[in-house]
Amino acid sequence: MASQAQVAVDRFSELPPEMAHHILSFLSIADVIRVSSLSKTCKGLHLSSPILTLDSFPFTLTSDKRLELFNSLDRFLVQRGNNKVESFIFEMESVYQHGETEIESHCGFEKSRILSWIQNVVDHCNVEELHVVFESFMSNPKDYSLDVKIDFPSCIFLCESLSYLNLQMDCAILKAPSFSTCPPSNLVHLVLTHVTIEDGEGFCKWVSYCCRFIKELRLALVFGLDNITVQSSSLEYFWVHSDVLSNLVISGDRIQEVYIDWEYDVTTKQSNKSLNISAPNLKCLTWIGNMLNHQHLGQVNCLEKLVISLTCYDVNDLDSVCEQFLCSLRSVKVLFLDAVTAKTLFRKGFRPAPFGIVCDLLMSIRCSIDDNLVPAMTSLFRAVPNLIYLNVSSSSQFPIPLALLNLLGCDDNISGSDGGYWELQGLDFVSKVEEVIIGLNSGCNGFELARYMLEHARNLKKLSVITTPDDQSSSIPDIWRSNPSFNSRVAFVEQDY
Repeated sequence: MASQAQVAVDRFSELPPEMAHHILSFLSIADVIRVSSLSKTCKGLHLSSPILTLDSFPFTLTSDKRLELFNSLDRFLVQRGNNKVESFIFEMESVYQHGETEIESHCGFEKSRILSWIQNVVDHCNVEELHVVFESFMSNPKDYSLDVKIDFPSCIFLCESLSYLNLQMDCAILKAPSFSTCPPSNLVHLVLTHVTIEDGEGFCKWVSYCCRFIKELRLALVFGLDNITVQSSSLEYFWVHSDVLSNLVISGDRIQEVYIDWEYDVTTKQSNKSLNISAPNLKCLTWIGNMLNHQHLGQVNCLEKLVISLTCYDVNDLDSVCEQFLCSLRSVKVLFLDAVTAKTLFRKGFRPAPFGIVCDLLMSIRCSIDDNLVPAMTSLFRAVPNLIYLNVSSSSQFPIPLALLNLLGCDDNISGSDGGYWELQGLDFVSKVEEVIIGLNSGCNGFELARYMLEHARNLKKLSVITTPDDQSSSIPDIWRSNPSFNSRVAFVEQDY
């Protein structure tokens, strides 16, 4: 009997274009090009896909290989023509090796090619989402001075179809158009990282007056923004990380979350720095940095979660500043802070009004519960009488710069409070707390606190004790034996700090 020829069936080409495009959107550009060689239909699909993702390039391409890659991408984009692009994603890390020549020329060439692609999709392809990350790495640190500054196409600020912009490119210079003559922008999400703003005041006015639909604004290490003033009726999420900032003003009735990572040299004067937030519907605030002589949070009666890591260098009237700050936070239900902040806001002799509705408290300790921290913890515990969940352990929630951490240091005074110390404090929350986590990375104070919780927290459902391999293991059974009725509710977790 004659053998029957087996004919391969191209199921992919039979799919509806929308489904085929969706599948292609999960592939790298190299794989998409491979698919295009399978059939005439596949070639048409890869050229008409509205999701254009150019990433997953090798990290260590030489200058010659990068030139070949850019020429290949050029040909691909020319073949696409002006087909609709809903999303354009480009991510690449360009590494210049030690001893490489003509670095400045290569940087300028590569950036200009990337910007030409961006200009094309903005001008001709009705792009809706633009995500561009291009980073230059120099094996020789001295070569960073050769990185080329280049003007980013101003057309992105005028693109009516663009709703999402994420740009990260060293030495890219952006200049927003005049807010008085610029048409309204349809941007909803704006994320800028490591770029330079030519006119900071003009940029802030453009965001405030022209971006009428913006909901998210993220600014990470953006140069040229010494002063930020944003007033928006649509903004919901604001995020800033800066080491050059002097004044920050954020205003908006719809703002629900604010994240501030404000780094600066703590050895310099900060009398000219100020923070003003007017967000009556703010629900979550994260502030990492230093307290200021001029800081105003306004009425934040809806604030539910507060994450703070604050030092207090060069604050003139610390009591007044702390009192004003804490009085703005009476609606907080979830409070995260570190040991440095606790020693500032709840230091011995300073008694803030109670946070009556705080039910979740995390205090991050990086070294130990030292003797100087115990009074601050006591004051803090008195201020949260209705606490349900308590966590006193190391946490990555607070990324304090290493230089600042070394400057602050860790107190070696951990002789330990005696067993009756906590009993004498009359802490109201102890009768209500249901879950406690305590990190015992060194010292005796943590053991005494854990023992006190076991013996007096009658509603306690679970106590997690976090230890390190170097802890005095002989002390752990003492906690276990202190109240046998809680044996089933105690968990010991070993963790490297």
